[in-house]
Amino acid sequence: MKKLLSILFITLTTSVFCQTNFVKGFNNGYKKGYCHNQGVGCIAPNPPIAPIPKSDENSHSYNDGYNRGFEMGLEAKEPQSNNNTNSLNRTRYKTSNSDFSTDFVYQPPTDIMLKALNAKQKKYEKNRAYSDALKNWISELREAITEEKYNKELNTQFLYLKFGVKTTDSELNEVENDVKKIISEYKLWISKNNNHNSNSNTKAKSNGYLNSGLIYYKKGEYDNAIEDFTKYLEYDKNNADVLFYRAMAKSEISDYYGALSDYSKILDIDNEHPMKYNSLATIYNNKAYILVKQRKYKEALSLVNEAIELEKSEWYIWDTRAEIYFKTDEYEKAIIDATKAIQIKENSNSLFIRGLANIKLNEKELGCKDLSRAGELGKKEAYNEIKKYCN
Repeated sequence: MKKLLSILFITLTTSVFCQTNFVKGFNNGYKKGYCHNQGVGCIAPNPPIAPIPKSDENSHSYNDGYNRGFEMGLEAKEPQSNNNTNSLNRTRYKTSNSDFSTDFVYQPPTDIMLKALNAKQKKYEKNRAYSDALKNWISELREAITEEKYNKELNTQFLYLKFGVKTTDSELNEVENDVKKIISEYKLWISKNNNHNSNSNTKAKSNGYLNSGLIYYKKGEYDNAIEDFTKYLEYDKNNADVLFYRAMAKSEISDYYGALSDYSKILDIDNEHPMKYNSLATIYNNKAYILVKQRKYKEALSLVNEAIELEKSEWYIWDTRAEIYFKTDEYEKAIIDATKAIQIKENSNSLFIRGLANIKLNEKELGCKDLSRAGELGKKEAYNEIKKYCN
């Protein structure tokens, strides 16, 4: 009997202490995935036996196990049985019939309800845009940060957003702060490994400048972004994508000469150093739009025509040409191009241009309708034009 108890003790001890971080992460991830979007009353089943880690997964990685478990938990969800609701249909009590009558009819405060619904919708759209921006940011960082440990941590944050695990203001702020922490730790790692060898040191240091430049750009600190992009270009002077980001940052602070110079260099080196993440059509369009701001409409028109030849499915290129036509008093052409832009994607600027062009052609009703919609989408200047032409 003693021998039997000893064997049982050894078996239990082994099963308890042999769990790896991967298994722990898998068990927790499976429960979270199974109960995702099912409310606080969800009871997760016991997870299945953890699978063997794949070739790109680490048996000691909690994150790898959690991600694997979360995906399998999502797949294992089944609709709740209708039988579960039987107990909810029981009659708990009855009230007596009223012995009086009234002519009072409750009128719900529809104005307040509509305002509340609109506010909720705006908050939802704001959070969705915030989540999309975070996903794009993390995707760019995953391309730039090649170190496996930090890349996997970024992937975990991406999965939170992809599967809707984190959607509220506070949760999205938490993701942003976690990503910033990952970047800080990555930069610290780069600093500690600076003495390993000159080649890896140079690459890590330049990537550090690129990552911090992207962070500054996302935060609207364009001068700091330009500084870090410039430091990166000292190591990789013909990186067309980084030149593009620097040109965009320069445009934001009205350094149009500097932005045009960067865009021109991108076009000059395109044959030998093409962009990976942006298109030539966008370069031609952005360069044209800067010339519009400088009132060089003839040069701008030539460039935007090049952009349209290369890419006809981007709304902002049609919008740029519509603005050029409006500025040069070609209102019919402006309306045609603005309409094409709106058909691809409804946007405030194209509606604003089309509205003003219709008013110039004495189509007041059409014009005022477009201006009103442009205002709804955030074009504040539209309301000044409505006061001027529509009242």
